Amino acid sequence: MRNKQLLASVQANIRFVITDYYKGAINDVIYMVIRNTARVIVNIISVDGNVLESGQANNNNNVWSYRTLIPNPDFPSAKLHIKAIDDQGHQEELSVSFF
Repeated sequence: MRNKQLLASVQANIRFVITDYYKGAINDVIYMVIRNTARVIVNIISVDGNVLESGQANNNNNVWSYRTLIPNPDFPSAKLHIKAIDDQGHQEELSVSFF
């Protein structure tokens, strides 16, 4: 029973987000350190709240990366929304502003 309780308590955990390499250009990379997750969805949101871009990040030993697909000339005003989903379907979400 104890092992089941431990497994149930392990959920997606967004630890760190690096947006330094995102400048609003195609092929810019956003890095995220996320533990205990099976899938990560990234949304880039415009100032007026529209989704400019959305896609799934790639995992390399809990360092997830998302490579942008479209240009965003107004990137300093945009926001990044991350959704991490674990194997049991639990979700953790985080929104951050670009600097």
